[in-house]
Amino acid sequence: MKFVDLNRYFIPVAKDVELHFEFLHYWEQKAAGWLDWNDLRGHRRVVLLAEASSGKSAEFRNHAEKLCTEGHSAFYLRIEELADQGFEAALDGNSAKIFKQWRGGASEGWFFLDSVDEARLNRKSFETALKRFNRDLDQSLERARVFVSCRVSDWKGTEDRALIERFLPSWERPEDTSSNNSEHAALLDPIFKPKDRPSVPWNANLN
Repeated sequence: MKFVDLNRYFIPVAKDVELHFEFLHYWEQKAAGWLDWNDLRGHRRVVLLAEASSGKSAEFRNHAEKLCTEGHSAFYLRIEELADQGFEAALDGNSAKIFKQWRGGASEGWFFLDSVDEARLNRKSFETALKRFNRDLDQSLERARVFVSCRVSDWKGTEDRALIERFLPSWERPEDTSSNNSEHAALLDPIFKPKDRPSVPWNANLN
């Protein structure tokens, strides 16, 4: 089935804030401070929280593919498979070969780790998955931008955040100010500009 871009918006949530989303069902326009995918791509660590059947997996797969078509290294992995089988076994298709090439280089990469809730439903450990991820990226972890998805009801707040801070530490890297990079960003900006129509908001914890 062809992916339909719903132009998602995201609400940034501060650390240790209790989540209440009932009011969002009545919100029809993007509010000040909400983010889109272009904004999220600028962060090094992102947790996306949303309700069941809201399309988290499809969004993750689509944006991994979109980054690849733009010439970046991007990878989609299910957390359940990462915890159970290991990193390379959890990669799709030719991604394992591409990952080895990326790990031996110096460019940034995007990693979409999908569905903490499904992993827990099948009794797979989120901590084990992050340990494997940390081990297999090793020194390359500082070049990784990592996205994690979970249902709101299955996110353990402070406990899960502590796991991410432990196994996915984030370093600030100097921004590339070269002319080529600036021209590339200018070309991409119009693609990700918010559209006028309403869309479904999600929650995002950012680092």
